[in-house]
Amino acid sequence: MATITKRGDSFLIMVSMGYAENGRQIRKTTTYKPPKGTSPGKAAKLADAAAHEFESRVKGLPTIDENQTLGALCDWFFLVIAPNKIRERTIANYKNVLNLHVLPTLGNIKLKDLTAARFDTLFSGLSKGGSVMESVKLHEGSPLPEWVKRKLVKTAKEMGISDPSLKKAVDGESIKVSIAAKIAAYYKKTVAELFEPIPGSKALSGTTVHSVYTALSSIFQSAYKAGIIKENTLRRTTPPPTKSKAIEGVFLDEEQAQEFLALLDEQPQSTYRAAFITLLYMGLRSGELRALHWEDIDLNRGLLYIRHGLYYKDGAFMLTPPKTASSVRVLKMPQDVLDILVEYKGWQDKQIANLKPVWNDDGIVFPNTTGGYLDAQSFNKKLKKLIADSGLPNIHVHSLRHTCASLLINNHTTAATVAAHLGHSSVDTTNRVYIHSFQSAQAAAAEGLQTILRKTAAGK
Repeated sequence: MATITKRGDSFLIMVSMGYAENGRQIRKTTTYKPPKGTSPGKAAKLADAAAHEFESRVKGLPTIDENQTLGALCDWFFLVIAPNKIRERTIANYKNVLNLHVLPTLGNIKLKDLTAARFDTLFSGLSKGGSVMESVKLHEGSPLPEWVKRKLVKTAKEMGISDPSLKKAVDGESIKVSIAAKIAAYYKKTVAELFEPIPGSKALSGTTVHSVYTALSSIFQSAYKAGIIKENTLRRTTPPPTKSKAIEGVFLDEEQAQEFLALLDEQPQSTYRAAFITLLYMGLRSGELRALHWEDIDLNRGLLYIRHGLYYKDGAFMLTPPKTASSVRVLKMPQDVLDILVEYKGWQDKQIANLKPVWNDDGIVFPNTTGGYLDAQSFNKKLKKLIADSGLPNIHVHSLRHTCASLLINNHTTAATVAAHLGHSSVDTTNRVYIHSFQSAQAAAAEGLQTILRKTAAGK
């Protein structure tokens, strides 16, 4: 049996493999470190589970345990596997869809009872609206009222909600899932641990249902590899297909893009002005742009290095790896962008000199008024305000990325080049998302060829 020794905030796990010919004991060791914030009791249980898995793996023993519930399996995945396998933002997305659409109804079901047919019923129900959790209420025996009574939270504001919302939750009234999620997160709990669902009737899109499938599939595949289950049941299910995410009608055409630039030219120098121009020319994601530091820009060689995205969690911004491996890229800036950034840098340096007492000098290229990262919502509101009376379409920040892609395509740029510029994981993604732009460009090319051939024929 494995021995477990606590060392600081981690556990040393040791397994005896017998003795060598010289009489020396053969040992296999590993270290398990629980996630931050895990209670001592929970950490000990997780270390015990990790020891059991490690011993079974090194000794080649079966570890199948299909009597545990789906909820317990999810806990194992998020505490033991996910931190080393997927991005924090993806973990948050997985937890969200599971808490909303799976765990309220299947969380207490044993793994051996979760058949492919049962999951197909779940997916069908989500598509029709039968299992969607739109609101929740306090479940019987929830410790929330006692926690609030004992003043484990000073104000609702600490949770990111209002006092009336917290009172409604404690009184057992219906509250939005988004409110419940903030309360649960504050106490490091899941929504299902404190609240029970009030089923709604809103049907989910195929894309959302597929995201549920993706989260479950990742968990079950990890459990299968760890020897917890005999097979990945999700492979035998038939989830609704996702619809192609073709972009249509949410970007500016060439003439509108020129009008947008003219509108920006009329604006005084500012962080937003420079940011919107850079977005339009370079086609960055909003998070990629807002994560830029001056060390990511080589003004001498005109190069822009995309190394990070931006993620907001628990009241703070964090730099994260970009969306995909292909999103880490180096882009050559057009001379117009280079000139604008050089001018903007000089302006920003003067602003910082005047704001030094209250300025956070972290070298962010497009900061807020105190030098920190720009908030995505404020960024988008600024764009909406800018174009409000301009006659331009009601675009949002991400539309500038789509505009850049569309203009590149209409300028006969290959799909491979557009994919590399945008940081897409594959050319297939680019073709799928911008299918309408490629079709328009192909139609224009065909008409151009027809004109050339007719001229040639007329000249004979």
